[in-house]
Amino acid sequence: WYDALASLHSALGDRDGHAAVWKQRALHAETRRALALEQYGAWQAAQDAYAECMSRWQAGEMTLVNTPQPELALWEEGIVRSAKALNQWELLSEYAKAWPGSQPALLMECAWKSADWERLRDLFRR
Repeated sequence: WYDALASLHSALGDRDGHAAVWKQRALHAETRRALALEQYGAWQAAQDAYAECMSRWQAGEMTLVNTPQPELALWEEGIVRSAKALNQWELLSEYAKAWPGSQPALLMECAWKSADWERLRDLFRR
């Protein structure tokens, strides 16, 4: 039920409620730290914390190996939210291009924010 409640808070735009649910649900202290940094508006530190979690998990660190899929998704979403807050549109565009079918809205947002009108027009045509 944590996932449903977190989704509800997220859909309503209630970042504090979303973070509060995740602070209860998160398996790792690193996740709670990244969420706190995000709540404080320390976007670069939050992005670094999420990226560190992902890289440690990918490296097979024993404390993070059994991370549940929803928490992995939270890390990925946290990196994207942080990049948006830091106006890292080129980074986000490259990320969205890596998953062409799954991120059309992000590709459009990146094109809009980067004033890449040709790409935006092409995306609308698809």
